[in-house]
Amino acid sequence: MESNDVPGRKGPNRRAFVSASAATAVVATIVAQTGTAHAAVPGALEPTGDTNGIKDLINIQAAINTNESVILDIGVFYINAPIVLNVSGQRLHGSGGACASGNDSGQQLGTTIVVVNPTAHPWSDPNPWAGQHSAAIAIVQKNAGQGGGTGSGKGLATSGIRVTDLWLDLTSAPASVDGIMCLGSVGAVQYERVGVRQATGRYFPMYLDTSYASANYPDGQHLYSCMANGAATSNGLPSSSATGQDGFYGAYADAVLVDCHAQQLSSLSDGFWFNSAGANNRLIGCRGDLCQNGFTFDAQSTGGFYDSHTLIGCGTQGNQNAGLNVVNSSSSGITQRAAVIADGCTFDQDGNFGIQASGRNLVILSNTVVRTGSKFTFGGPATGISMAAQGSSNGVPSVVWNGGLLNALDGGTLVNGAANTTVLSINVLAAPGIGATDDTYMPLQIQTPALPAEFTTVTFGRSASLQAIASTDAIGYPDFTDKSGLTMNMSGSRLAQVGGTTITSTVLTSLGSQTIPPNGIEKGSSFSGHASGSYSTGATAPSGATFSLYWGGTGGTQIASLAIPTTIIPNITNGGWFYDFEANWISTTEVTVTIKIGWHTGANVSTSVVYFRVVDTTGLSTTVSQDLTMAFQWGSIPPGTQTQLVSGLIRIGRLA
Repeated sequence: MESNDVPGRKGPNRRAFVSASAATAVVATIVAQTGTAHAAVPGALEPTGDTNGIKDLINIQAAINTNESVILDIGVFYINAPIVLNVSGQRLHGSGGACASGNDSGQQLGTTIVVVNPTAHPWSDPNPWAGQHSAAIAIVQKNAGQGGGTGSGKGLATSGIRVTDLWLDLTSAPASVDGIMCLGSVGAVQYERVGVRQATGRYFPMYLDTSYASANYPDGQHLYSCMANGAATSNGLPSSSATGQDGFYGAYADAVLVDCHAQQLSSLSDGFWFNSAGANNRLIGCRGDLCQNGFTFDAQSTGGFYDSHTLIGCGTQGNQNAGLNVVNSSSSGITQRAAVIADGCTFDQDGNFGIQASGRNLVILSNTVVRTGSKFTFGGPATGISMAAQGSSNGVPSVVWNGGLLNALDGGTLVNGAANTTVLSINVLAAPGIGATDDTYMPLQIQTPALPAEFTTVTFGRSASLQAIASTDAIGYPDFTDKSGLTMNMSGSRLAQVGGTTITSTVLTSLGSQTIPPNGIEKGSSFSGHASGSYSTGATAPSGATFSLYWGGTGGTQIASLAIPTTIIPNITNGGWFYDFEANWISTTEVTVTIKIGWHTGANVSTSVVYFRVVDTTGLSTTVSQDLTMAFQWGSIPPGTQTQLVSGLIRIGRLA
């Protein structure tokens, strides 16, 4: 396993392609054929036609070593060892190269460099890079790989190298040969319209130079319209004969990738896989299709910086595992990772998951579409978003999604989250059925009660001073829980009844109730209620009036009551009353209720009185559904009187 691989990710042992650094020892008697009259591009280096890969390799390397800028003519060049660039400012230009779509490398349009398996090579020097990487084009820091272990020494930084407008065809390359790679302290490298076809190693890797303890990684890469193209079968899936590894791989840092595309790599390879030391990357209009994962991020930045990886207008299609795969390979699963932001992206019809996140990670989505299912069959319905614990400390991801669509085209699961994973979704539409179309989406919002639990929780911040969790309560209304564990209901009031009940008998009568689902009560839960209306009495007043609160409906447990302690006055017309309560749960079986009654003892406001009482009740059951019910009951009512109590408004809500 290579020393630059992330633990747990295994790749094949590399068979040495041919010493890349040895290419600097070009035989002086061989002269590059530049600027001949036959060149299709004036001043360009022509191919020799030597399919053994010796003459073209010598000519190209000699030209690079003696000229800052080299242009390759239209045609096919053959090489059997790496082309090495290790001097700042070097340029290697083809005369027509890749676009980020299609497989025009097979047509050998423009400039194509074909890697052949060497039976002989021009370099006689021993290989000082034992164990290092080989590639068709190797861009390395000066003295790369010669640090003598992991000491504090540094190679000489190389910067500003540019490669443009060519294809690298590795269909005949030895095993484990990369397309174009950077090793060590290489800054501001730029690739434009470079394509790699059927690499036997990785396509566009960025490697740490493990011979040095610091300043050992590439930085500030810029890639435009680059293509990693594997081998495909007739149905578009990667060929079983494909042996290449990941497309855009490794220690990308402070990089910009625009219109880059990886497709049809092997079923064990990712289109984009950013790992190790590297963050603050921007991917714009990039695509990862028909691979194992479209985009994988597992990057812990260096120097204490954790700038995000940002995808803008990127997309995936038909990957066998996931479109977006965000992991944390640290042993604990909680080592900090750079956030991943996707804006205006589509993750479409990938095999197992649209988005897969595991371990401590923050994924922020906006205006993003996830569709799972159907064009490619990989073994069953897929999950839209999967969130899993990872590592010895069970690190879990957090996802924030603002705006977009989620559709399980094959009837798969919209969201599947492990315990303690956190998600906030706002203005996201979802269709969980087979054959759903964009105009059949239903709102998937935090305000919607019928959401998967994973879509209604978010953790804000991780600082010691601020942490709140937004979720829906067991009834389905939004609430916030602060770091101390106290929960505040955002909009929990429910209007149980308006202008409804008129009570003219001595039967215990419900004024209104709210159903609390099983296990909907926890320590610290709090509910309040309000009822108000009018009452009237005839010539003979009733003997009493009692307001009460029940757990389990009027046939359940009375948890508070208050009888009007004064004599009921006869001949009252439209006297006012109100009934308020607050029920605070000391535990899941004990509640303390404050009940307050306002009552007109006469015909006007000056005769108003307010009574209250506090009652504690234990031994309550909250594991099954229960009604929290406000009730009223008259005492004896003399026959023929006009006594009645009318409720005008009933409201019951959750406070915490």
